[in-house]
Amino acid sequence: MHLSFLPILLLGALTITAKELGYWTLRGFTHICTSDNSACVVRLVVLENPNGNMDPDPNDPGTTCLFAVYPEAGKSAADSGWNDSRCSNESPQYRINGGWSDMGFITVVVTNKFEDANAFFSYGKDAIADGAYQPDQSRLAYKVGTFGENDVVVEERRNAEWVEEGRDAESEVEKRQDGGHLVLADQDEADGVPRRLRFMPRLG
Repeated sequence: MHLSFLPILLLGALTITAKELGYWTLRGFTHICTSDNSACVVRLVVLENPNGNMDPDPNDPGTTCLFAVYPEAGKSAADSGWNDSRCSNESPQYRINGGWSDMGFITVVVTNKFEDANAFFSYGKDAIADGAYQPDQSRLAYKVGTFGENDVVVEERRNAEWVEEGRDAESEVEKRQDGGHLVLADQDEADGVPRRLRFMPRLG
């Protein structure tokens, strides 16, 4: 998928001025795949920063989102995007979309369905390789349907700059198969959230 969901999000809004709603932060993004790239796990934490500030509330644990990604037709799971993934039953307001660009980065769109708002984040393919733990990213959130054509051009330029900058991983992530389950173990628990988990691959 090459960001095919973006035209749908932007349809009919190309001439409307973007309505900014303050900053959201994405914390601890990881994208970890099995050795044969038949499935991946995405983990991230969403924080809507208080009063629209760029920096999140240090006491806010945020909303943890964890979901599996499976291959699209003709692609491995590592190169596949995802649509409308939910975070948890306890946080039904959030939906997460992800899509790869030919420029070498993945765009992650976080949507708050209750507030009708979304924010766009981006990670370079090399930066997230091997499940590298990503540092905080804070980006402006927008009212859904007001992110215009000029804004898309600006965001694409920013995406390219993020990829060019690159950032070293803050922790090492080990990956292995264990009894038919994918086991992930993040060595860095600085934010107090254990990152050891298991998931059963999709059957059938």
